[in-house]
Amino acid sequence: MVNEKIAIDHGLKKEEYKKICDLLKRTPNITELGIFSAMWNEHCSYKSSKLHLKNYQLKEKKLFKDQVKMLA
Repeated sequence: MVNEKIAIDHGLKKEEYKKICDLLKRTPNITELGIFSAMWNEHCSYKSSKLHLKNYQLKEKKLFKDQVKMLA
């Protein structure tokens, strides 16, 4: 049976485990817990890179605008 301690052992935070339970409207099984753990892992996830990706998109937009100005 999956519980909060097992979720924490998988690298999830208490809040993340609660969110998983809320999303599924039940306790996840061990396979589902493993998948969420892998998806939400700080090393591999969008969660940790979101800030950097936003910055990249802003730089790309500025670069595009600069290129358009050069062509005009």
